[in-house]
Amino acid sequence: MNATTNPTFVLETGRQALLVNFLQKEIPAALSKLGDSTKPLWGGMTPQQMIEHLNNVIVTGTIVTEKEPVAPTKGQTDARNFIIHSDEPLPRGLQNPAFQFGMPPNTNRTLDEAKAQLAKNIEMFFRVRGSKPKGITFSAFLGDLNFDEQLVFHNKHFRHHFTQFNLL
Repeated sequence: MNATTNPTFVLETGRQALLVNFLQKEIPAALSKLGDSTKPLWGGMTPQQMIEHLNNVIVTGTIVTEKEPVAPTKGQTDARNFIIHSDEPLPRGLQNPAFQFGMPPNTNRTLDEAKAQLAKNIEMFFRVRGSKPKGITFSAFLGDLNFDEQLVFHNKHFRHHFTQFNLL
């Protein structure tokens, strides 16, 4: 599937339910396995940096507008085809250009606080998106995303980092 030829991406009901279940049930259950001393299988993030990163991304997904989506740029189309329109997992060692100068400082005092915040932010994401099911969220890397596209993105992104820390 190509992002430039299918701007109204819609998941089958069963697949959507699986992705929602992953974020609402599997992720909170897996969080209990993560501790300060958990080592990543690859990459240089600490457990708290990973959770803080996911917190930032899920909160960004709650900034929703009720506008018509804008066609993605060439770079966004390439990223969408790679991340949203492919069944391939995100590769190990994938470099996020936002972190080329290092990770941002943590905003929570402890890993446990960050984990509790992530659980709240996942709930907020579904509450906000439930109130605006036709809304659009903007991603600098992927362009405008509808709810189903966000589900695919968050599923792959969380799966990537939770696999990185051997939680799944």
